[in-house]
Amino acid sequence: MTTLGLEYIFDPELIVPSETAKSSIAFWARLWRRVEDRQPRLGAASLEGLLELWEDPPSHEVIAPADFQKLIGRLASRAIERGSPGHVVCAAHWLPAYKPSLGHEENPARLLRDLSGVPFGNAVFVSTVEECWTDLDAVPSCQACVGQRVYLDLPGGPTAVNIMRAEFLRTSHGDPKEISNAALVLFPHLVFSDVAWVGLSTLTGDKRELTVSLVRDLGVLNDHACAIWEQTVQNHERIQLMKTFDVVASPEGTKTHRSPRLMSQRDSLFSGVSRRCEWHTKLSPSINRIHFAVEGRIVYIGKIVDHLDTA
Repeated sequence: MTTLGLEYIFDPELIVPSETAKSSIAFWARLWRRVEDRQPRLGAASLEGLLELWEDPPSHEVIAPADFQKLIGRLASRAIERGSPGHVVCAAHWLPAYKPSLGHEENPARLLRDLSGVPFGNAVFVSTVEECWTDLDAVPSCQACVGQRVYLDLPGGPTAVNIMRAEFLRTSHGDPKEISNAALVLFPHLVFSDVAWVGLSTLTGDKRELTVSLVRDLGVLNDHACAIWEQTVQNHERIQLMKTFDVVASPEGTKTHRSPRLMSQRDSLFSGVSRRCEWHTKLSPSINRIHFAVEGRIVYIGKIVDHLDTA
């Protein structure tokens, strides 16, 4: 079974202000917004900067003492236990691309220290702000940096779930059966039937290629199917929009629709409730299907199977 590890950390930019920003309502308002996200944690260097703030707090006019104490407490409780070995990215590649906005001038070095304390077994997702990164094309810029698996949480960048899928494919043994064990993490918006995974053994082809194709198609269903179904009502439009994500999908043909016996093969139980999943993605032109249904904001996965009978 593949074990997935993704550690979220705060960019010190969000935690340790410059002397000017320490008296800025904008800095504290930004931090309050970001601390509502309960996933990012605090690296060792950021924690040190936070404790220095505790010793020399901002003006009461900027943030009320009670609010400041609450904020410090919430952040300090999310400190990471330092691990070894940690992530070591190339300072020569990262530092020129990073410039503090409201943060302290030493925050670039703090970020590198924070990364070095995250156990290397996990990928790292940095909760940051776009204005700090002056040259995103340079991050990362070498294989050594890429190998550290450090990702920035930026508009247009990879989402956490996409990172998890990449991590899964990187660490998996290429067996499609592994996907079922990680499905809740990889595809959090999909609902799988009681027998969704039973047909995995019927899929034909190279196991590694099947694993990649399944993660791709299930990922698109998770990320985009609901929006596509909301935007369009015509089947041909939905087919075309799915193709824009490199997924071939369609409903059953007219002849199959005429057969109650054949259509009943598309029915699956979801916690005792029967749903018809006739739409299917095609992992290859003639074989290997993911049968699904979109209802409102939910995508139901009925069966993953080589091929159901058709007319």
